[in-house]
Amino acid sequence: FFFFGTREPSTLCCTYSLFQDLTVHNCRTSLTMSDTNAEQGAVIEMGMPPDEGSPREIPVLKRRPSRSEEAEDASSGRLTPPKFLSWIEIPFKVAAPTSGRELMEATAWSMDSAARGPLNQAGSFVGAALLRLAIAEGLEKKCGTRIASENLLCYGAGSQDLSSLNVYGFNPSSLLSFFAALVGVVTAITMPIIGAMIDRTTHRKAVGAVTAWLLVILAGVQLIISRETWFTVLILESIGGFVLLVHIYTIFAYLPDLSYYEEDISHYTSRFNIRQFISQTVYVAIVVIISEIRNAQPNIESQIRTAREATGIAFAFAFVFMGYSWTFLFRKRHALHVVPDDTSIFTTGFKSVGVTTKKIWKRYRALKFLMCALLFSPEAGAGVILSVAVTFMTVFLGLTAQQIGFTSLCMLSCNVPGSMISKFMCSRINPLQSYRLGLLFFSIVSALVPVVLSGPDKKNGIYGFAAVWGICFGWVYPSQRVLFCTLIPKGQEFEFMGMFAFYGQILGWLIPTIFTIMNENGISMRWSVSITAYFLFLSWLFTLMMGSYEDALAQVGNEEAVDPGRSRALEKETQKDHNSDEGKEAAV
Repeated sequence: FFFFGTREPSTLCCTYSLFQDLTVHNCRTSLTMSDTNAEQGAVIEMGMPPDEGSPREIPVLKRRPSRSEEAEDASSGRLTPPKFLSWIEIPFKVAAPTSGRELMEATAWSMDSAARGPLNQAGSFVGAALLRLAIAEGLEKKCGTRIASENLLCYGAGSQDLSSLNVYGFNPSSLLSFFAALVGVVTAITMPIIGAMIDRTTHRKAVGAVTAWLLVILAGVQLIISRETWFTVLILESIGGFVLLVHIYTIFAYLPDLSYYEEDISHYTSRFNIRQFISQTVYVAIVVIISEIRNAQPNIESQIRTAREATGIAFAFAFVFMGYSWTFLFRKRHALHVVPDDTSIFTTGFKSVGVTTKKIWKRYRALKFLMCALLFSPEAGAGVILSVAVTFMTVFLGLTAQQIGFTSLCMLSCNVPGSMISKFMCSRINPLQSYRLGLLFFSIVSALVPVVLSGPDKKNGIYGFAAVWGICFGWVYPSQRVLFCTLIPKGQEFEFMGMFAFYGQILGWLIPTIFTIMNENGISMRWSVSITAYFLFLSWLFTLMMGSYEDALAQVGNEEAVDPGRSRALEKETQKDHNSDEGKEAAV
């Protein structure tokens, strides 16, 4: 099948495989032996007890090596990084809890995360400048004369009537959301094809490396932004958004390869997210500090300079971290599955989507409604909601690039308490209730935006909303990921995670499309921005149809009964190894 990630990486917990043999390397860990560990590929090895001097040997857990470990051990080492550059890896190394090993691909994943954060955040600074330039060109066309740059103020925020302006057939304030909707449509159509290339061919690393260097190049080229080149930069920014999504799908395909153990994957994802959060926060802080040092003014030229500074710094982050990781650290992969004879690489992904959707619809009531909830959740929101939010803040509230940067810092800093709320709710109640409450809170807060932020004179309230939105994102996304992982039937992790990502993105184009249509028809952004609240509320309603968390787990638990022979075979194999070890122990 195909495996995808999301635009905003969050805690992703997978995978243990029941389809592969139990052959493992000889390495001990201090893990406790359990039935679950045994199903995840654990076998028994003879070892000396740590606290007793007796020669009697006791069983200890034997760890199964991951695909990343096998790929690293089998690597030819032809692209080993030079020693004078290897110090770059030090802040990004992450050791697996079950083995203590620092995998090269785990370091690479961490470095790639540190590059993606600034690349994604740069869109807010560049997008704000593009909107200003589009409005300026619309004013010049309306006036019939060219206006000097120093006389072009940051129009918007109710200071001008923008409804009569026209640029390339659109109101200039609709361009950013229109291109975001276009990217969303292309992404939804091509996701199964891209997923099939990643899953069913040997080109996974090639896709990741090519998209990484394309992102670096596109970020560098956007430095040409000016009054004459803004529309070209808008097209490049849209292409970059699509390439970033493809790159994220590829990088997330490497995540389950890092380990077969949930403890490792949970540890890895938390460390990756911390590094992405730090790099993104440092990036925004640098951009804001530079703007403050040069005393940026609210005019067109100053906004262009801020956009150039932002994209230049993002280019540096991407060139160093993505370039290094994809050149020296990531390894090639064999195809996980073959393309069926009756399909091609262009059709097999779509066929798999249909087959899996049909299976979910028939067997799993809770998963069925969770998929429906994903269609309207903010999962698709990371990219498209960003375009709507930037348009609202720039055109309606009249925020400068520096003020948008401060807003981003508020939201980023409040992700941490949101994640703590998610952890508390998931452990004290359950992931489903935590997800429901998070969505409901998110929708209520979003519905208050048009009420509180009624005009440019209320723009300072955006900082409070940014803080609450940060809490919501930090609460909803981790709860959502934990819910996914607990509801995935055993042995079908790749297939179902791909479906979760697909349904989370398939309607990603709808919010910016509705926003664009309302804006083109002269409806105030005060109301068009509130459509996000309606989508969140619909998503919450679908979660109510899932039933209780216990019933949902029971439905997934029945999956093992579909193929009882597989479980019995694994039990016999594990028991055989255990009996063999007991015989050795008796001989000693």
